Amino acid sequence: MDNLFFENEYTMEKKFFKEYVYKVLSKKTIYLGLIIFILGMILFILIEEKPQIMLVLAILSGIVSILTPILTIKQLEETSKRLNNGKIEKTNVKFLNNIIMDEGKVHLEFEYSQINKIMQTKNFIVLKISNESAILVLKCGFIKGNEEEFLKYIEEKIKDNGEKMENYIHKINYYETDKMGITHHSNYIRWMEEARINFLEQIGFGYDKLEKDGIISPVIGVECEYKLSTTFGDFVEIEVKIEEFKGVKLTIKYIMKNINTNEIVLIGKTRHCFINRDNKPIILKKEFPEFDKKLKELVKCF
Repeated sequence: MDNLFFENEYTMEKKFFKEYVYKVLSKKTIYLGLIIFILGMILFILIEEKPQIMLVLAILSGIVSILTPILTIKQLEETSKRLNNGKIEKTNVKFLNNIIMDEGKVHLEFEYSQINKIMQTKNFIVLKISNESAILVLKCGFIKGNEEEFLKYIEEKIKDNGEKMENYIHKINYYETDKMGITHHSNYIRWMEEARINFLEQIGFGYDKLEKDGIISPVIGVECEYKLSTTFGDFVEIEVKIEEFKGVKLTIKYIMKNINTNEIVLIGKTRHCFINRDNKPIILKKEFPEFDKKLKELVKCF
């Protein structure tokens, strides 16, 4: 069972939708529209010939800056109600080894590595995933933890994101799909190996180096949680993390995303031990202290 570090709960009232849209989601659109409107009007006044197109563009920009947030708020409210039988349900956000968000029937999971920016509004800590999506944390809505502790925690997580390795990308081949055109489930395990090899090479401890030093790391367990299907021609991005390492056994986590949709398609894990050429277990700190140190550093980042 994953440790629960923080838990937050709230109901998206009308004022919260407005706050999110005006201060985060549509903020740039509003400002840009108003700037174009003001500049257009100034130029229209100053230029003697009074080009009508300039006036029209200025007015349109002003209208867009006013209507965009209003329509966005309405769309967000309607979407939330549609997904939950006409009601706006409570949102519950749990921060474990990953982030779990539940809003009525809607269940979403995120990795900390998906957060690219932290913002704050009057009532919310906003964890931006992309320009169009974010995880909202109500400042006064903590069931476990508090605002100050959470900000320190999430800032450390974001800092760790900057130190992550380059993700491995796999283009799905035709032969990896079945008669229905869907990628066969067994291929994901092969991709884990490809990504793992790439990851170890990036940290300077590729399989060739390990085996040259007499260290073998067999797979002793595999775990796959299939989220969404993929098909021929899709590009799958695989992020690799060291989840657990205690000197003898190693657990590696894989987050696979479809680059085309930015959706997580699989979360997987592999478990490894370390043996020598005689198939006898070894303690990595004693046999290969540099590799032991590096793995422990990467666990802290996770």
